[in-house]
Amino acid sequence: MQKYGGTSLANQEQRDKVCGIVHKTLESGSKVVIVVSAMGRQQEPYATDTLIQMVKEVNPQTDPREMDIIMSCGEIISGVVLVAQLNARGIPARFFTGEQAGIVTDGHFNNAHIQ
Repeated sequence: MQKYGGTSLANQEQRDKVCGIVHKTLESGSKVVIVVSAMGRQQEPYATDTLIQMVKEVNPQTDPREMDIIMSCGEIISGVVLVAQLNARGIPARFFTGEQAGIVTDGHFNNAHIQ
């Protein structure tokens, strides 16, 4: 498993580096599962903090369920863009949300645990 944070995915050049690492790992005969964070840092359009701020500006009392959903959006965007870039380089890849990958959590929004 490989984990890439926001600054590793913030732009195409950084994602190209990630694609290179994934390619080398695959060439060594290993399979790869990649976990990503949202792209960039606060104030960048798809950073988690930016998305949270956007919602809280509209309603500071937003339900925790909806906050969990907005917090996952940055990771979804980041994952889909990385998969597109991997595929463009001839590296077959698919994106899965946690749920699509079979990860189930309890109903404690903002503090869920994997079951």
